Amino acid sequence: MAAKKGRAVNKAAIVASEVGARPQSDVPDVGYVVPAVAKTIAIVKMLNDRSPDGVALPELSENLKITRSHCFSILRTMMAYAWVDYDPKTRLYQLSSGIAADTSAALISTAHLATIRPYVTALSEKTGFPSNLCEVIADGSFLVVCTANHLDPFVYSVPVGYRFPPGTPPHFKASLAWLPSEQRGVALDAWTPVRYSTVSVTDRAAMELELRKTRASGYAESSGEFVEGFHTFAVPIFNREGNVFLVLSVFGREEQIRPHETAAINALLEAAALIHLAIDGRPPVDFPRRNTAPQ
Repeated sequence: MAAKKGRAVNKAAIVASEVGARPQSDVPDVGYVVPAVAKTIAIVKMLNDRSPDGVALPELSENLKITRSHCFSILRTMMAYAWVDYDPKTRLYQLSSGIAADTSAALISTAHLATIRPYVTALSEKTGFPSNLCEVIADGSFLVVCTANHLDPFVYSVPVGYRFPPGTPPHFKASLAWLPSEQRGVALDAWTPVRYSTVSVTDRAAMELELRKTRASGYAESSGEFVEGFHTFAVPIFNREGNVFLVLSVFGREEQIRPHETAAINALLEAAALIHLAIDGRPPVDFPRRNTAPQ
């Protein structure tokens, strides 16, 4: 039988167009695309774009042109695999930490985690408080890629895969403080202040002051700005190009960590110095190489 004549059909583009995933011109012609997978990817992309607010089923269905029943089935399947969470009160779906853990190999930090993890663990053991390492994501959020917790099960911690939203005070300060002034200005222009607590900084002038204090002291500090009652110390980790790509932090209840503030800061700064040596990180000349905590 003679082959049918005519222009080849980009199946990927057709499926992606049907579910609102991407413009057709952006979709490669791979020859065959599974519609259900394309729809799942479209849902993941929309949930990611709307994080951390979440999206309701009707909005997902309407925007992505997926029938409500099919959309519901995909969401429930992803919930079963801990890729999606559902809040019955608000009826909103959100990406869960499971998806980040299952796709961690795609992160920039992956190549360094085996080297850095012992220092994160040692920091927690030395201070007696939880510590974590976050990768700075392109959308401004901070994804937890490594954690270490003190043995006390009642000490609050966060799991690998948890994503701190853009502007999370300690991480935001640590990631911006050592930027060149022009880049820092651009980042502040894009900043959307959020009042997470009664003491959250929402004024640009006040945030610029916080950034100057962070750079002068050598570490970022946040007292109850994100979660009331918790105190966090954080420092940036620089790659070989001299860019911030990770944020290392140690934190605890205000009344518990305050008496050990100096020791915690010194341990944090020493851990950052050791990590930079281990991965050949290139921090700025004014970044502390060793302990500079107030005595």
